[in-house]
Amino acid sequence: MIMKKLFIIVLVFTAVFFPAVTQAEPTARSCAKAENPNLARRAKASASSEYADFHSAAKAIDGWISQLNSGDAGQAWAVNGKTAQGKADFTLTWKEPVDASQIIYFGRTGVQFPDECFRDVEVFLNGSQTPILKTQLKPTMHGQVLEFPKTRVTSITLKFLSDYGRPNSGAAEIMVFADPLSQEEIEDLAPHISNPNLARQAMAAASSEYSAEYSAAKTVDGTVPEPFSGDAGLAWATKGAIAKGKADLTLTWKKPVDVSQLVYFGRSGASYIDEGFKDVEVYLNDSPTPVLKTQLLPIHGPQRLDVPKTSVTSVTLKFLSDYGRLNS
Repeated sequence: MIMKKLFIIVLVFTAVFFPAVTQAEPTARSCAKAENPNLARRAKASASSEYADFHSAAKAIDGWISQLNSGDAGQAWAVNGKTAQGKADFTLTWKEPVDASQIIYFGRTGVQFPDECFRDVEVFLNGSQTPILKTQLKPTMHGQVLEFPKTRVTSITLKFLSDYGRPNSGAAEIMVFADPLSQEEIEDLAPHISNPNLARQAMAAASSEYSAEYSAAKTVDGTVPEPFSGDAGLAWATKGAIAKGKADLTLTWKKPVDVSQLVYFGRSGASYIDEGFKDVEVYLNDSPTPVLKTQLLPIHGPQRLDVPKTSVTSVTLKFLSDYGRLNS
């Protein structure tokens, strides 16, 4: 029995981010320009407190930033809250000197609360007893800038003096750059944070589901299987004998969200590249008139469905045909 898999990403803005790997969406590789690389990736990280090996200091320089509220075990640094009491030292050490002028701090993006991060921080260079910078971080999951005069360093220590009262503060990622990044470049480091996938917040329902293992909810679980790897428990599949290549998929939000683009992935884990739908119409807010009619291609990669930016509580994709495989 062959299934069909559908993966939907709905974004607020027209800018789109596609993960550097297709295994799963919970994390996304941060992007830095080759001419101004993230120098923290070359450093050794250590901290005065670590919750466990899977929340070690090294997780804050691994180049991965968790998707919002997706969990971050093995993906972020976290302190042992009971002993750290909202305080910690985080040190980066290089074998060879590097020029640094900017630090970008991302709080624990994968946790439920945006304020599970540090508050007051001081920055020390090269073991100095005098901080080069004292500032206060905000309770946000966006990248926050710590700037100082460009200095040749072999070590940088961030001394976190307080947090916002959550159990285990830490960082999804701490980056270091020789030259300051613009705000646009900072947003590009983690587009999935600045322009998140709104489908992850929605409830998904479909006119046909093969089984609970292939329910509509699988379209918004954040997982895109590797090509031809199989997708049991990772995909939505219809009952082909009944659906006959047609189906409705509806995403519903409890509160209105602004939508301007959907991104469709065909059944990437299937044995055939054309195991996907073909003709599709998009309806917003229960409108009887489609805002878009188009034809999807028989490919594994992402396909964009652009619509006028609209505040919605529901989006329905009406699939009218497929490419003839057994169970769309």
